[in-house]
Amino acid sequence: RHLSIDFPTAQAVVTVVPLEEATGGADLAELLGRTAGLQMKRFGGWGAPAVPSIRGSSGAQVVVMVDGIPLVDAQNGTVDLSTLPLERFGSAEIYRGLQPTHFGGPGGAGSINLISRAGGAAGSSLRLFTGSYGDLGGRWLHGVQSADGSRSGVVLLHGRRIDNRFTFLDHNQTFHELADDRVRLRVNADFAEWGGTLGGRWNTDRWRLQMAAGGYRKTGGRPGPLGYPSPDARLQVTRLDGRLSAESA
Repeated sequence: RHLSIDFPTAQAVVTVVPLEEATGGADLAELLGRTAGLQMKRFGGWGAPAVPSIRGSSGAQVVVMVDGIPLVDAQNGTVDLSTLPLERFGSAEIYRGLQPTHFGGPGGAGSINLISRAGGAAGSSLRLFTGSYGDLGGRWLHGVQSADGSRSGVVLLHGRRIDNRFTFLDHNQTFHELADDRVRLRVNADFAEWGGTLGGRWNTDRWRLQMAAGGYRKTGGRPGPLGYPSPDARLQVTRLDGRLSAESA
């Protein structure tokens, strides 16, 4: 006699979003939010918190990873994508439903795996960009590689600032009364971010070694609601990370 138990299985639906060439006038949350089934819950304009949702799920049901390592907020389980710089990542894998077992199991509504820039061939590249609302930034990338291609390294430095200032017509909630209309200036919605990463790979016939370390800082204002402005409220986010992995070939 033997006991046979059949478990229901389903295939994961994955979408790869290229980020390598995206820069200037875009951010990580906006680019990922264009994927079918993935929505971004915004809490303001550029630089404001952005929490992912897959097929109507809560933010805590979406696993956000960097190179397969989960990022978890100890307070509420959500990850704010506005604190992850676009310039650091070359692509993103979006899983709707199940996720691969090497990422830790089925998960909740799905997962987002952000893949760091690999650097490619040896050489340097410099990119500067500008955009609306005082958007100004740049990225410097330098890669090295051994002659046989078994060893490679990359250094990435990036920075961006935007003032987010613009004028708008305030109707004072009385749209039929033109006399109390006034032109206002949106203030204290600026932000600046800068950071850098250092990574390397070493492949042999027997094993693969990969390391990465990085730092990131973002400072920005919190304008508050129209009726209760907060011109002096500021927020700073600092992130340090490191990873070392070894796999048998």
